[in-house]
Amino acid sequence: MTTNRRTGVGIVVSTVLCLFLACGSEDPETLFSATDPAGRLFEPGHVIEVSVDIAPADWDALRRQTRNWWDIVAVEGGQCLAEPIPKPFTWFAASVTVDGEVRGNVAVRKKGFLGSLDDERPALKVRFDYYDPEQTLLGLERLTLNNAVQDPTFLKQCLAFQVFENAGLEVPWCNYAHVTVNGRDLGLYVHVESMDRRFIRRTFEQDGGDLWEGEFSDFRNGWVGTFELKGGVPNDDQTQADRSRLHDVRLVLEGPLAQVPRRLEELIDFDGFMTFWATEKVLEHWDGYANQTNNFFVYDDPGTGRMVFMPWGTDQIAVPDPFDELDAASRPVSVYSEGALVNRLYANHDTRWLYADRIREVLDRAFREEEMLAEIDRMQALIAPYVPATGVDLDGWNASIESFREWVRTRRGVLLADFEGGPPEWNGAMKDSICVDVAGHVEGSFGTTFGTKDTGNIFATGSGAVSLVYRQRPIQLWPVGSWAGDDANAESDPWPVVDVHGRAADGTTYTLWLGVDPDQFHPGGFGILGGDTAWGGIGQWNPATWTWNYLGGFVNGTVELEQAAPVPGAPVRGRFRATVVAW
Repeated sequence: MTTNRRTGVGIVVSTVLCLFLACGSEDPETLFSATDPAGRLFEPGHVIEVSVDIAPADWDALRRQTRNWWDIVAVEGGQCLAEPIPKPFTWFAASVTVDGEVRGNVAVRKKGFLGSLDDERPALKVRFDYYDPEQTLLGLERLTLNNAVQDPTFLKQCLAFQVFENAGLEVPWCNYAHVTVNGRDLGLYVHVESMDRRFIRRTFEQDGGDLWEGEFSDFRNGWVGTFELKGGVPNDDQTQADRSRLHDVRLVLEGPLAQVPRRLEELIDFDGFMTFWATEKVLEHWDGYANQTNNFFVYDDPGTGRMVFMPWGTDQIAVPDPFDELDAASRPVSVYSEGALVNRLYANHDTRWLYADRIREVLDRAFREEEMLAEIDRMQALIAPYVPATGVDLDGWNASIESFREWVRTRRGVLLADFEGGPPEWNGAMKDSICVDVAGHVEGSFGTTFGTKDTGNIFATGSGAVSLVYRQRPIQLWPVGSWAGDDANAESDPWPVVDVHGRAADGTTYTLWLGVDPDQFHPGGFGILGGDTAWGGIGQWNPATWTWNYLGGFVNGTVELEQAAPVPGAPVRGRFRATVVAW
């Protein structure tokens, strides 16, 4: 049997699962150490009650804070991936009551990367010690409350952590919370133990090592800066964090392939990492490290001198990668190899076979279908009274859980079938950088009439003005013309498009195009470039060489319409601004 590193206890994995399933009649009051009073807040059969009281204006500001994909990947000055991805959310003062325990002078903020962002039921971080460093709740300095908007079952996070723990890995505690804010019922949240210094003290024999969060982070040149050091950063300046140990791993991966496994054993908990990698694949945790270089933690354990990998963000297990551009027949269903560590290890013959064996071990030791199905039944019954307040359709909820059950029943067969005859051949490339090339900026205005697009001389059908900086060079355009009409390239339901055309001093011409959602094509209409309501781009025509160059697309910008209607002869006037990114 496998034990974990928990200080002074060494909880046996099978005993832990039995406690989750309420086996026997001699169960202790909680499945946690009696020396940790916070344990009762994470009992698997308990839904904690969390009530937040916050100034209404602050709550409105909190829940509406957001970001988009382009805020992350289109960063000026080559700074994308140079440091941890900034969190745009601010802390607000509140009073928080948990299971009747009241704590005032508490800080609350929104939580989430992109997919989990929600204005009505935002995921939340709570800090009891933000304003008063001595304040805790039963020893907890923080609460993490996930809204599970990407998990229609509400079950996947906690069940995934159980499987990781059954496999012998360190995981956060996980159960549920019923949350109200200013008396408004927000329904069910997933309550996950925060991955902080307290978690390290609870889990490892020595707590003096660095804890790193990986969020689109990898052991590659130009990527290591995104690892975020949790705590102990002077002035919260992540650029000052010592990442030399992470770079040591990177340098090993850049070395001779035959030496990679042996040299990695000196730096990381190699056996634990192989289990971590295999468990991510068994659970189809597509948004984890091995496939997405995302949602993981690394603890540099001073007790062993090696780095330990731990899972996070498991709300989207049991589904294929929705962003995988390869068809199913082109990629083995049993392998994730997008991160630098797993890509190099799978390229090595010996570790490829070790990985295949570890998949089988995880299936046998941790992926116990009957126990998992029983746990699904238990959790479904536990949370059913709280689900309606989330606004979820109950029929759809039950159907998603049944689909999850079917995935559990069939997962073993899918993986083992892929290993018939040995581990499959796969030499796929590592995950590309999420960053895009910020090529320039543009803003301007236009004035034309609808129905003039492609009808003749654009300089005769409308006017405009353009201020363009491309590759750090200001480009003056004059004269500038414009026209508007339906998008001739759309096969159905064309969006209205405005083209703006300008001539540079060197004789080249530039064409800018702006598509606007038909629902926004009216006086006062507003489109978000790079979002769901507008799109655009810019290209250059060189008459001397008879060549056309696409220069980039428009993101992080807007189209504002003063006058507009998709009717021939209707005036179309407005302005725009955008960042130009090269694909």
